[in-house]
Amino acid sequence: MNPLFNELTDCPEELLTLPVVKLYEFLKRPTLLHLKGKREPALMMSFLLHGNEHTGFFAFQRLMQKYRSSPLPRSLSVFIGNVEAASKNKRRLIHQQDYNRIWSDDVPDSPEAQMAHEILRLMKGRGLFAAVDIHNNTGLNPHYACISKIDPRYMNLALLFRRTVVFFTKPHTTQSVVLAQSVPAVTIECGLSEDPHNIEPVLNFMEAALHLSEIPSHPVVPEDIDLYETFCRLSIPPNTPFAFAHEPEAATAEIVLRSDLDTLNFSELSRGKILGEVREEAELLIQDPDGGPFEEAILDYSDHQIRTTRSLIPSMFTLNKAIILQDCLGYLMHRKSLS
Repeated sequence: MNPLFNELTDCPEELLTLPVVKLYEFLKRPTLLHLKGKREPALMMSFLLHGNEHTGFFAFQRLMQKYRSSPLPRSLSVFIGNVEAASKNKRRLIHQQDYNRIWSDDVPDSPEAQMAHEILRLMKGRGLFAAVDIHNNTGLNPHYACISKIDPRYMNLALLFRRTVVFFTKPHTTQSVVLAQSVPAVTIECGLSEDPHNIEPVLNFMEAALHLSEIPSHPVVPEDIDLYETFCRLSIPPNTPFAFAHEPEAATAEIVLRSDLDTLNFSELSRGKILGEVREEAELLIQDPDGGPFEEAILDYSDHQIRTTRSLIPSMFTLNKAIILQDCLGYLMHRKSLS
């Protein structure tokens, strides 16, 4: 038995009805399922890389309930990620690395990184048709897909979910960026985890991907896709008190953000848009998506207000303070041309 994760060749019946908070009690550790279908090679699906993002698991339960007595259209390898954090409804626990920042070779050694490297070795040995990583957001965002290669197969796979597609290559430690080096890989972002209406679109996407005999390689028509590119992320500097404008803590916080910040996601912000205010010399931390330096002055702090200096498109802005501290405040994008 692998001490880092389970590897099973069937789907335990209990998984079809088990509440997500009971997964850790039942599975004890992350789990990789290999499920036989009519076609090979397998499609890989991952969910619960973040323990508070449940929609992928609920959609998988419904998928397997449908195919209880009939074979899947294609073989399916399923990675059920951070079940321990899922038992607490947390993105990750304090002793853990982020399960979606552990997949590249240059990640510092840890049990989580060892697990990721072993799973990649196993899956590359088996061969893959494609890979899909399923996530939720904690702020208001539309459904969208993410790719890390401008390749017709990757885009056509993403378009099975939504026409809104984000191109990103950083963080380079995410599962889909690493797998995209060898197979078509996408991440799908399917709204708020607590909204049950998000399950059906993910189930429909799973079905569509499993029924593909091949991934179309024809060029995508520009009118059929809304393509964006992530170029930086915003964070709160370490040890800097912050709050949202509606909170009592706003009276003393060094950074005070708009109470409706997440309503700005995927909207085009014009130059001079106010995101909040600061006191003294406080500023938001602006980095490239990997956490490296970012030199462009895209925010201005005149008169203690946080203003954009040019047109920007936010994504993943959230009001969840735990997520902001564990990950970031959100990302900034611009539109990207196919040409």
